[in-house]
Amino acid sequence: MLIEVVKLGFKDIIKFRLYFILLEVLILSISIVFISSSSSLIYALSDKGYQGNIYSVTPINYDFSNQKNIEMQLNEVFDEGGYTFFYSEKLNNKFRSQILVIFGRYDNDSNIKEIWCIPENQKSMLLDKEIGKAEALSLNSLDISKLEKMGVNSMFYGEEMSFVSVSDRNYSKLSDYGLSINELIFLIENTQFTEEDVSKKLDNVFENIFQDKSLHLTKNITPMDKEVDFLLKYILIFILFLMCSLFFSYLIIITSLLNHLTKEYVIHLICGSTRKNIFIRNSVFVCLLSGINFMLINLLNNFNLDMFFFINLSLFFFFMFSLLLSTMFSLKRIRLNLTSQGE
Repeated sequence: MLIEVVKLGFKDIIKFRLYFILLEVLILSISIVFISSSSSLIYALSDKGYQGNIYSVTPINYDFSNQKNIEMQLNEVFDEGGYTFFYSEKLNNKFRSQILVIFGRYDNDSNIKEIWCIPENQKSMLLDKEIGKAEALSLNSLDISKLEKMGVNSMFYGEEMSFVSVSDRNYSKLSDYGLSINELIFLIENTQFTEEDVSKKLDNVFENIFQDKSLHLTKNITPMDKEVDFLLKYILIFILFLMCSLFFSYLIIITSLLNHLTKEYVIHLICGSTRKNIFIRNSVFVCLLSGINFMLINLLNNFNLDMFFFINLSLFFFFMFSLLLSTMFSLKRIRLNLTSQGE
């Protein structure tokens, strides 16, 4: 009996495929906007603990003889905290590859300080080189919020990236990368500190390095609270509006669909069928609709178990709840109509 009811549910999908496709497109479109907006809000709230410092460097003379001294002091700071990234022309020429050096506490393992970011199609070539112990890192082992905050994802113009930790002592210090003065300035201007680093006064130690040096450092503080307040005022309201719009859209479309089947349901009920069977029949439509949306979003996210997955999972349960609730309301109305007709 249950199998027959499920078969009827699939027949309804085929019969009302236009409704199904329309609702699927609606769900998918709103899901993408919802997940994007929610992730922006979550990232902003998680970034609230980071000090929004933007450094700018101005050379005040042409004597850069103290560059090695600056690099040595920067090494001492990054041993304690802070993070940055830079390119090294010397490194890129040596390995004939575009390598972005990530320097600092990017990895959850505090023992790793140097990570190389390279295009995916060049990873195997780099691992084959004799550079000591090189190990590919999974994206889940990295602090994604720091990477996105620094804009590392945009550095390779949409190419797939890989992260490699290098334990070769020949690349453990900034002086090992043969930085030009422009590369050093780029590194300094992209340095960031977490709230924990600031509590340790590491930012002050970092800034004191450039006193009486050929490079003049200026700090511009960008408070994160303003960005978070904006997101809370507008994005959160937008998300709530999406949820409400989605729920009422479902209610209208599902109700319209069930109106086409009201006579058929009434006949089934008169012939001895139960509301439970009708509910299961409609649940096939609802579950398949939500399941396809869940899988499509995961496919776009490469099936990664990250924040997007859990937002998508929450959205899946919301869809199920909304659609099943609207179905229950419609079935209750059918029952009332049947009762009134019987009277």
